[in-house]
Amino acid sequence: MTTSQDHRVSKLYDALTSKEKGAAVFACLMRFDTTTADRIIATVPTRTYRTLDLDYGDRLSRLSDMSSFWGLHHWREMTVMTAAMALMCRAWQTGNDDLGEQTFEGFQKAQAHLVALDAMLEDICAENGVDPEAVRMMAGVPDTFTPIGEPPPDPDFDSEFRGILSTLAR
Repeated sequence: MTTSQDHRVSKLYDALTSKEKGAAVFACLMRFDTTTADRIIATVPTRTYRTLDLDYGDRLSRLSDMSSFWGLHHWREMTVMTAAMALMCRAWQTGNDDLGEQTFEGFQKAQAHLVALDAMLEDICAENGVDPEAVRMMAGVPDTFTPIGEPPPDPDFDSEFRGILSTLAR
């Protein structure tokens, strides 16, 4: 591109708001167009701010992310469990015992995941000085999950999520 063309492109970006530039850079980066992204970034004004301690802001952000992540998986497992329960009941009503058994296994697995999520939350919050009730409140989860019976634990599920939650809780 010539200097004249660079100047015209720069003027186009100058007309965008910072929010619009942010959206444009995001789109460029998703297309792996770093050249255009760099051109847009060069037009973003710089400012000097006074702000709260960065560790404080980082911790709030991480705890918010942890709550969202935990809540998302809690509600996903609740949905799976509820759907399995409905399908299981229907299968048994219609005499389809094979499907009833398969969906019972899915129901038990979802229950095991919910129990594991609660245990992980309690452990990680205790290790990091975080109130688990605050996490539950942000996630819209009123209380710990009470399973029907005693679902078998799923060690693979626990190890996968424990690392992510621990990282977010720091």
